[in-house]
Amino acid sequence: GEDPRDPERFLERLSRALDCGVRLVQLRAHRLSDNDYGLLASQAFGLCDGRGARLILNRDPESVRHLPRHGLHLTSRRLAELPDLGLIEGDLVGASCHHETDLERAAHLGLDYALLSPVRQTASHADSEPLGWERFAQLVDKAALPVYALGGLCPMDLNTAIRRGAQGVAAIRGLWPESAQKERGTR
Repeated sequence: GEDPRDPERFLERLSRALDCGVRLVQLRAHRLSDNDYGLLASQAFGLCDGRGARLILNRDPESVRHLPRHGLHLTSRRLAELPDLGLIEGDLVGASCHHETDLERAAHLGLDYALLSPVRQTASHADSEPLGWERFAQLVDKAALPVYALGGLCPMDLNTAIRRGAQGVAAIRGLWPESAQKERGTR
C-alpha cells in the first residue's frame, strides 16, 4: 500500500493526494530508521511546501529537530511523557489521543489539535475498541482544543464528524486518491 519504506511510490502517492486537495500531511513511518525517515521527510517537505500544504512529522521531537517541517505530531505515549513544549515551540503541534486523559493533557500543554481515535475499527489498530460516534461526541464536547476524528474514516464521514463536534477527519488510508486505492487492491 502506501508504505513509506518504498519512498518513490510513497512520494508519487503523496503527490497525487496533494493534487486532490490534501493540505495537511502527517509523516507517520515508525518502522523507518532515523536516517531513512530524515531523507523521506526532506523530500515530502519539498512536495508539500511547493503545493501550499503543511508537513507534520510524527517522530521524537529531538530526533527531527534539524528536519524541515511545518509541525510535529506526538504519539499518546510521547504526549504523556513530554514535560513541556520547550522542545517544539513554534511548530504546529498535535497529538494522538484515545481517552479523556489524553485530551486533557494535550489542552494543558497548549497543543494546537488532537486526533481522537479510533472512531471505528481499523486495520492499523485492530486490537483497539472503537469509540463510536456517540462516545466521540461526548469526549469532544469536553475537549479544550480542536479535535479531528480518526479511525476507519474517509472524506464521506466529514459531515458526520463535524455534527459530532470535530474540526474534520484524519485518515491513514482513507484520504489517498482513488487511483492509489485501486492499485492497492491489485497487489
